[in-house]
Amino acid sequence: MVMERYDARRFLYGDGFFTTIFVDNGKALFLTEHLERLERSAQIAYPKNIQIDDIEKEIKLKIKNFSAGTLRVDVCWGQKQKDLLVNDNGDFSIFYTLSEISKENHPLAVDKFVKVGFSSSILGKPFFSEKIKTVNYFEIFAERKNSRFDDLILTDLNGVICEASTSNVFFLIDDQWVTPKMNPNILPGITRKKILHFYPGIIERDISKDEITKIEEGFLTNSRNLIVPISEFENKALTTIEVESFKRDFLTQVYEELND
Repeated sequence: MVMERYDARRFLYGDGFFTTIFVDNGKALFLTEHLERLERSAQIAYPKNIQIDDIEKEIKLKIKNFSAGTLRVDVCWGQKQKDLLVNDNGDFSIFYTLSEISKENHPLAVDKFVKVGFSSSILGKPFFSEKIKTVNYFEIFAERKNSRFDDLILTDLNGVICEASTSNVFFLIDDQWVTPKMNPNILPGITRKKILHFYPGIIERDISKDEITKIEEGFLTNSRNLIVPISEFENKALTTIEVESFKRDFLTQVYEELND
């Protein structure tokens, strides 16, 4: 693990963005999409080009003998600090952090369910035209820690559901799978994108928080856990029959792509 000095801009100001890549048997899941995210985020945030080919080479080198887990790639604006960085890429500082996942917590093995509720935070008009994965999650994590829920659902000023703290969301409403329509308050998640590619029948639309009474099932998606069924939303118990079948089918397709 890379140890940061206290004066790193990422540490002091949350000045940076990142992507988290799932790795299994030395292979990076959806690597092309993660590299595109880093490249696009650099253009949105600074804007400045980033040497994505060098990052790709470094990623492949680091995961070559890695069994299972995640590789987090952080990018921040800053000068080279030779005793700090794994790699310095022009005006960008690049951090690489590997985290192992045990067999018991592997997405293929674990039967994990989450309880979710609404966050008291309201998302307003963001500065960026497209949401990127910035490194500051303090406020929502503090609220989540002090709630009785595993994760919290964020809404905007109009009461429209956007996303969870670190995940995109999907719901089964009136026998139809739906997910919030993209807007600047919603991260264009890579797993979300893949699900919509594999299952074009899913509808992207605005979902009001008042529709919670109509939600039959739901799940969260991110690069670490891929798909996690929701067992409870606020005080409403949700079934998981459809989503468990959906998850098995999706993971089969994902691993066929990974091992292709």
